Amino acid sequence: MNSPAIPLKTNSSCSPAVPLADEVEKELRERIAAAVPVGPQTKAPGRAALQFLKRTAHRLPHPLLLRAFLLKYALHELRVERQARIKNELIPLGNIDLSRHKKSDTVFLLGSGPSINAIDEKKWRTIARHDSMAVNFWLFHKFVPTFYFYEAIGPRHGKTFEVFRGLSNDRAHDYARTIKVVTGLELLAPELNLCRPEAWSRDLYTAYTVPVAARNEREFVRGLHLAKSLGLFKRTPRIDCFFKQGSSVTGLISLAVRMGYKRIVLCGIDLHNGHYFYQDPKLYWDAPNVEFQDRNAPHKLVTPQPWKVLTDAAVITIKREILDPLGIEIFVENRSSRLWPAIKEARASIFESN
Repeated sequence: MNSPAIPLKTNSSCSPAVPLADEVEKELRERIAAAVPVGPQTKAPGRAALQFLKRTAHRLPHPLLLRAFLLKYALHELRVERQARIKNELIPLGNIDLSRHKKSDTVFLLGSGPSINAIDEKKWRTIARHDSMAVNFWLFHKFVPTFYFYEAIGPRHGKTFEVFRGLSNDRAHDYARTIKVVTGLELLAPELNLCRPEAWSRDLYTAYTVPVAARNEREFVRGLHLAKSLGLFKRTPRIDCFFKQGSSVTGLISLAVRMGYKRIVLCGIDLHNGHYFYQDPKLYWDAPNVEFQDRNAPHKLVTPQPWKVLTDAAVITIKREILDPLGIEIFVENRSSRLWPAIKEARASIFESN
């Protein structure tokens, strides 16, 4: 799995000491391989090894399944993401020192639930004084975050592609100073064509997101601890990969841990149904018809499916297993979140601090 050297774009914040992208990928593969007990016949990865993992995965005890899943990730998804990064000339996130872009020990994670529209101006002024991370179709909102993340979208994604293409082009200038990161590049296979505004062609970053195999919360706890042993929650100013389990909020929480934030406030992480803040016709007259799931149906992130840990359970478990031992506080902005009361409501003093 030797990968060719990737010509990296650089900017003024990059250091000559930053390792080449192929070296970072090799290190990640080696870390995963070290956690996976394999025989001599599987040390040379190939199609046969992948097919073996697919055939036997459901019959393996979870400790072996967990490691087999990570091995498949290292052999397949990592390779596809590398190819997509090369084709789309994306910059590894690890090329920049993220500590230079932090202005606070508190970060606000901005989701798309309807409770976003109930946040008053006083709170928005506080959010603006701190750091913030937003995802996907947050672009509809007038507030511009410190960091913006979106799942890779390509032409084959139909309506999602058309909506995102128009919206991202409209907001490209507003986001000129925002750190922009695209993840999930494996979703672009096989064509690997990424949707992005031309204005983002020189400053769009990417990072690997690593999940674990888990059918229930007990197995998810085991997976979290393995991810921790792989360094996926280790604090560092340069981040090439972070943990993510099925939803953007778990990825942003994990990234916040790696960046060293001491307090995380979840805004608009409602998780009750498919209704989003931009579907309010009084506030977003040009967006109410944008609908990616039935807005009155249960939110897809908390709808039970085989081989899926529900997002609310995942966030609560990450709090208990990762955040609490590190002394990192996490709150919801208001009690309308499905995560409350397991995750406490942000105290008023958070929005009164300078």
